[in-house]
Amino acid sequence: MSKTSDQKTFPHRPVGFWYWIVVLGWAIYLISLSVPAVNTEGLLFFSDTEPGIGAATWAIMDIGSILAVDEHGSVYWVVSGLTNLLFLSSIVSLIRRKSSAGIGVLLLGSVLFNLGWLLEPSGTVDVSRDRLLVGYYLWIASYVLVGVGQSAWGWKQSTSQTS
Repeated sequence: MSKTSDQKTFPHRPVGFWYWIVVLGWAIYLISLSVPAVNTEGLLFFSDTEPGIGAATWAIMDIGSILAVDEHGSVYWVVSGLTNLLFLSSIVSLIRRKSSAGIGVLLLGSVLFNLGWLLEPSGTVDVSRDRLLVGYYLWIASYVLVGVGQSAWGWKQSTSQTS
């Protein structure tokens, strides 16, 4: 029996515990995008709370303020938003069913960076700890799960290949 071209292109790779941890992290990330993440009362004119997707978009769009050296721009704000692009890159490993421990380590670094919102690093942008809502905490949890999952899964794959 010969293999089809799909089987040659995407060979079956067994998945294990860490793969499913990454999947769980992704599910939580998607939920975090749709639930309230930050209380924007008095900051924005269109709503009192912003879901995760809005907060991420708002953060990334603030890059124009930084480039224009606007006093309301915050490098921390933009870099935090850009960590979502790193998170999105982890989907490649799910599709290929092959992990990258490097992405996992970078995601864990992003967790430490994004926990900084609890320390109120926002400068002139008034986003204090008491404005953070459930979406923020789900967002952080998703980074932890995918970061740990990617790291452990990648480590397990590299040790099984050397054996």
